[in-house]
Amino acid sequence: MNQTHYDVIIIGAGAAGLTAALFLKRSSINCCVIEGGAPGGQMLKAPIIENYPGVSKISGIDLAKNMLNQVNELKVDYVAANVLSIKIEDNIKNVVTDKGTLGAEKIIIATGRIPKTFDFLNPALEGRGISYCAICDGPLYKGRDVVVIGQGDSAVEAVLYLSSFVNSVTLICKDDYLKAKDMYQDHLKYLNNLKILYKTNILSFKEEKGCVVGVETNNGIINSDGCFIFIGHTPASEVFKNLNITDKNGYIETDNNMQTQIKGVYAIGDVRCKKVFQLTTAVGDATTAAVSIIKELSE
Repeated sequence: MNQTHYDVIIIGAGAAGLTAALFLKRSSINCCVIEGGAPGGQMLKAPIIENYPGVSKISGIDLAKNMLNQVNELKVDYVAANVLSIKIEDNIKNVVTDKGTLGAEKIIIATGRIPKTFDFLNPALEGRGISYCAICDGPLYKGRDVVVIGQGDSAVEAVLYLSSFVNSVTLICKDDYLKAKDMYQDHLKYLNNLKILYKTNILSFKEEKGCVVGVETNNGIINSDGCFIFIGHTPASEVFKNLNITDKNGYIETDNNMQTQIKGVYAIGDVRCKKVFQLTTAVGDATTAAVSIIKELSE
């Protein structure tokens, strides 16, 4: 650790956290980034990104490297540590990590969320036939056969989106009904390339040469070029629950400036309570929070 006190501490080095650091440091705000894992967040699991403005096609790893390089060129302090808690004393926010404690006037939480998956899934298949985002990866499967696993709004929305350009979609539902809103379910009956399997459980994912080729279920094997999993997400907010800034699902609630109910504590990206979880909305959140902080610190 180069120092122990900053104007702003950013927790998380995904797209949101790195964008916030970029804006803050360019405005001469003394900030640091704390990250316990590999920098890049969920970008690291994206084999190809084609919906980021100004970049026609890039791997998630390369985009993460580019973002990190920009931040490193500005000499932003980077702390490789796991955050254990945040303790607030007067106007100082202390971030307790497994490498020591850092203090700041303001904190930006950018820890993201983690898609729920199956215990038996080989992590190496993520990005090689396994996806958690239809909008991000769906276009890679044009004219091919895919499986969507889930029964809520996200799963049905994915089916409606994918059905417009894939050859076929098989929706696998563990119960004998869908939980998605009626307005979404009503559209399913107009799809002629959709098959719904109710009361079906996933037993394993079939792979050949390191890529998914199908799924084994209690009702047989389904051949598939890609599997989209929508069984929920877990926001990475557990260590912040003592601050009482999360909703019932664990997402952090903010105002339009990305500030929580605690003055000086902000949340951006996928850990924040919002409707759209995309790379572009993450960097948008970061820009909003950073500009708000820059203005406040300049007054």
